[in-house]
Amino acid sequence: MSEKNPNAYGYARMPRIIRKGYKVLTHQQKLFYIYLRDLCGEDDNEGTCYRSIRSLAKETGFSTGFISNAIPILRDQELIYAEVRERDNDYYGAWEVWHIQIIDIWKKNADFIQAEKEKRSGKRSSDEQSEKSAHQMNKTAQQMNTSGENRSSDEQNRSQSGTLQRTNTENDDNREEENENYARSSNDSHATHTIFLLVEKAIKLIQRKGVVNFSDLEKYLSRYMEVKGKVNTTLNAKNAIGWTDASDDFFQVVMELYKDSRTLIEIGTEDMYPVKSKRPELPIATKLKDYDEPHWIPLVIRYVNTQ
Repeated sequence: MSEKNPNAYGYARMPRIIRKGYKVLTHQQKLFYIYLRDLCGEDDNEGTCYRSIRSLAKETGFSTGFISNAIPILRDQELIYAEVRERDNDYYGAWEVWHIQIIDIWKKNADFIQAEKEKRSGKRSSDEQSEKSAHQMNKTAQQMNTSGENRSSDEQNRSQSGTLQRTNTENDDNREEENENYARSSNDSHATHTIFLLVEKAIKLIQRKGVVNFSDLEKYLSRYMEVKGKVNTTLNAKNAIGWTDASDDFFQVVMELYKDSRTLIEIGTEDMYPVKSKRPELPIATKLKDYDEPHWIPLVIRYVNTQ
């Protein structure tokens, strides 16, 4: 057994789940998290630091704007505990300081690695892997995938959107390959975990606002994922289109919101999409019926109080 290198100190350990999991985080946000582990430490006695945004910018090289956005995101992912505290000084006056503490994720990391080993060994089916990975990485996954059949009859009557479907803006030759890729990505355990997290974030946004249009939803989710793509959300009527040029992941989030009993997708009105918001460049229609040419149906997502 080799002796410990006496020079091996002054470093930060990175759990593997940071690199291979947490798909909602960008590479820069992950790097900033590693810098925080280096600044704050990770032990019970050392895993806390107090820094102003300017101090963090100076020590990490990231801009103050990036840091102001990244800290709440890392906190939402339960990687850090962070709150702003005000400090007073007779000379400088009052200023805001972030109290940041690194949350212990080693148990979650161990579960993640074990799930990877079991996946490679082929001891469990892909369905079982997806179920355990989602359970281990986020308990809120158990609250998802609620079928639309659980909605009350009144909610179903108010939902005028019909059945949501997926189409590609690619030609027919590429469509089959795109659909196969979509099916594979939907069954991937890590992708499933990511979608669960994004759906919960979206539901919190909808609950806070009451009603959200697709433009606002796309803008909000763009902080965590790629929202642009070649997927259209269509309704069960000829040339009735709810949204255009979206990514596969965005479509998956929409479908989970469609199935979730806490949210209701329905046909809205043109004024529910402000002039400055994104709109498909199509004629507007507010009735679900067949059209000779493609028409945009302005869909909105409403929060449903299930209690």
